[in-house]
Amino acid sequence: MHNYPILIQRPIIVRDDFAVIGRSDDALDEII
Repeated sequence: MHNYPILIQRPIIVRDDFAVIGRSDDALDEII
């Protein structure tokens, strides 16, 4: 039962990383 909350939190962290990656792409475009 404890593993479930951990698995639910992990995808949320992954989504945050994706959002950061999306913003990083914009920054890279500006640098290029």
